[in-house]
Amino acid sequence: MNSLFHKISLPIYLVCMAVGLEIPTVQAGEAEILRLKNGETLTGTNLGLLDGNLEWELPRGTRIWIAFDQIQAVEYTESDLPELISQEGQQEDSPSSSYILDELTEQSSEILHSATTVFEEAYEQTVDHVADWTKRMEVGARFIDGNSNERYFNLGGQFEKMTDVRSIQMDFSGNFGENNGERSVNRWIANGTVDFDREGNKILFVTTKNEYDELENLDYRGTLSGGLGYRFFNEKNKRLITRIGPAYTQEIFHDPVVKRSTPDLFGELELRWPVFWDAQFNNKTNLHPSVENFNVFRLTSTSGLLFKLDDAGRWKLKFGFRYEYNSKPNLGRKPSDFTSNISVVYKRG
Repeated sequence: MNSLFHKISLPIYLVCMAVGLEIPTVQAGEAEILRLKNGETLTGTNLGLLDGNLEWELPRGTRIWIAFDQIQAVEYTESDLPELISQEGQQEDSPSSSYILDELTEQSSEILHSATTVFEEAYEQTVDHVADWTKRMEVGARFIDGNSNERYFNLGGQFEKMTDVRSIQMDFSGNFGENNGERSVNRWIANGTVDFDREGNKILFVTTKNEYDELENLDYRGTLSGGLGYRFFNEKNKRLITRIGPAYTQEIFHDPVVKRSTPDLFGELELRWPVFWDAQFNNKTNLHPSVENFNVFRLTSTSGLLFKLDDAGRWKLKFGFRYEYNSKPNLGRKPSDFTSNISVVYKRG
């Protein structure tokens, strides 16, 4: 038999249907072959796809529906290929069996190229959008097995962006630990601050502080504040900034359930300073005294001593310290908490 069979594989067939490229079919009664994955072969005519099924007309006119995932290939002879019309409207000779495959391959390449282009453009726009942010990520862990069993994790991130008129800081941190099956720490913090430049080194600021601490019976503490600040230093490696203003704090405790909404004051000192051995000391201290009773206040101080691990200064070893004091803790809780940790820090920007 000298007939030349043209085969269309399923992936190309799918692409063809997706882009709207018509698969040539022959007239009823001409030999078109459908091969199924179970080895069965049917002759007839392909009438098209609908809802994942192929409509197939058998030689005697009977039409059946076949699930597309059961189909191995569609085949038809070269002599049965429909004649193509040229751009000038003149009928041309029947093309070789490779013509349709070349067309499908070209369409597939165009789709793949278009999808790749869209992905690359989205990626570049995302990178461009965050490229001017200074980013710092840190992670640490401690595991002890034997006479005692301890699991401890800490992670954090800081993001900063400075323009001619304002600077934005966003940071988050978390500590989670268990000792002999008992929870020893479960604290998560997310903060944000925006400074607006004024004359000289003066600034206006808006800040929000948010915290969850299971061991303090604290379901949520949120503070919103705004006011005035002053930048004594604001360089890449040297920073000394103060902020002060009115604030409002919402607290929700459990065991027992207590909900507090209090007006208070907000004061903050932000320090970043180089020290010995090419290390850097960071500190941010927040003070929240109540405007109704100055004996009621909260103090939070977060510090870190960072040592460079590479010449570029992207990798650092951090010894972190956090002290928190609450003069009016929930019932049965202590007023002071002190946390220390060691982390590996990666900084970019």
